[in-house]
Amino acid sequence: MGRKTEIAIGLVLVLAVLLGLNALVTGAETKSAETTQPDGRILGLRGGALQVVERGPREAPPIVLVHCFTCAIDWWDGMIPRLE
Repeated sequence: MGRKTEIAIGLVLVLAVLLGLNALVTGAETKSAETTQPDGRILGLRGGALQVVERGPREAPPIVLVHCFTCAIDWWDGMIPRLE
């Protein structure tokens, strides 16, 4: 077995141990959704809670902006003024 293979196996084992420790520490820990924007509100859905922010004139056609899983709701803050 080559040196690179041994290093790769070692890294995979370390990662597996860290993931296992993380699962033990966090367990089934969940937190209630909370608003992080002054004008945000929590929308209760069947699959869970979702924070929404509504901006702009009500008579205008809606634009829905969805950020990626690891991003925060303020990810769109730079774009919103241009859309309004």
